[in-house]
Amino acid sequence: MSASNPIISSGDPATVRRVTEALHAGRLVGLPTETVYGIAALLTQRDALEQLTPLRGRRTETAGSGWVWHVADRAAALAVLPDLPLLARRLMRKAWPGPVALQVPATAADCQRLQQRVGPVTAAEMVGAGHLTLRCPEDDILRAILASVGDPVTVISAAGPAGRAAEEAADISPRVRGHLALLVDGGRTRYRHPSTLVRIEADAVRVLREGAIAERFVQRMADQVVLFVCSGNTCRSPLAAGLAARLLAERLGPSGTPQAGALVPPGDAGTVRSPERIAPVAEEGDSTRRVAAEGDSTKSWSPGATRAARLARQRVFIESAGLAAMSGATASAEAVRAAQEMGVDISAHRSRLLTDDLLRRADLVYTMTEAQHREILERWPGAAGKTFRLDAQADIADPVGGSLAVYRQTARRLEALLRRRLEEMWL
Repeated sequence: MSASNPIISSGDPATVRRVTEALHAGRLVGLPTETVYGIAALLTQRDALEQLTPLRGRRTETAGSGWVWHVADRAAALAVLPDLPLLARRLMRKAWPGPVALQVPATAADCQRLQQRVGPVTAAEMVGAGHLTLRCPEDDILRAILASVGDPVTVISAAGPAGRAAEEAADISPRVRGHLALLVDGGRTRYRHPSTLVRIEADAVRVLREGAIAERFVQRMADQVVLFVCSGNTCRSPLAAGLAARLLAERLGPSGTPQAGALVPPGDAGTVRSPERIAPVAEEGDSTRRVAAEGDSTKSWSPGATRAARLARQRVFIESAGLAAMSGATASAEAVRAAQEMGVDISAHRSRLLTDDLLRRADLVYTMTEAQHREILERWPGAAGKTFRLDAQADIADPVGGSLAVYRQTARRLEALLRRRLEEMWL
């Protein structure tokens, strides 16, 4: 291909069609991603992969793993890998599309499904040490191409000046260009750094290569923080948080693995390690969030601590706050009693005011009333996509000042609503 005659792409259907045809014909194509320029080949075409192999150079894309499967969306990955751990599903949801490559566990059944898609030889090259590497790029042109192609596609970095990855189409070395059937010029890449490579186990997230996304952001994305908000944070929201923690922990069972018949979505099973003790994390004022730590000889756990351990091993944290809360107040006596009767201990709860940081960390926010929902969106417009009224049809009245019977009724209603919301809270 002539280096002076690239396809100037605006993401138009004609460009997508030409690239799709070239890939299905077993040719190599130069494409922009949001990180660096890459060379794409169809994983079902052995001839194309053999052409691609010498262009990989000494530095592989994924720290020693095989071909990286690039997908248009996470549905394409889940069709072949339905049994991924919760952490893998969570990072797919939060980090994709984007410059994060995920090494996920591949079971024997996964490998069989992969073989049906790309053949046994290529499947074996893709799975290294029981892990398969996937990426869902942020670049709109590339995602449109991936969706159009249908079959699995791999993309490796295109060599640029002095062996560095190419940030512009013009940077791609003449040696590489000579192997390309087409070159899509999408301008300078957005990040100009390789993707961040993350390995996921059932209960662990390890950054193997820090790239466009820093490790601290990856680790934050691995957490699932569910936040319940009311007014004073002494009645409804602590009740909701305690009941939610109980329901989610019940799904994991005593061993920390999801239990059959416990509302576990397909493929959400995963093994976890048993902690030695439960200790608070460093963030001040958070009496709900707990993490597993080692070295304590404590022999007995309270049910609440055990639940916190199960959730923390899957990095799920349940919190609560109030829009008009006074810091440090205990839950009302009636709320404590109603919770206790439903198997939840909120006696250690201390109220806190909803803050910018707490809202920013939350993945899902549930309010008790429409007025609270509106106030959050007025003060924090960016929270619109993750903030909902717990009962979408009606407000949950504040039981403060009411009898124990009123609190019991509120607690039962909260539990019923939480059961309906359980799937979205978990993932």
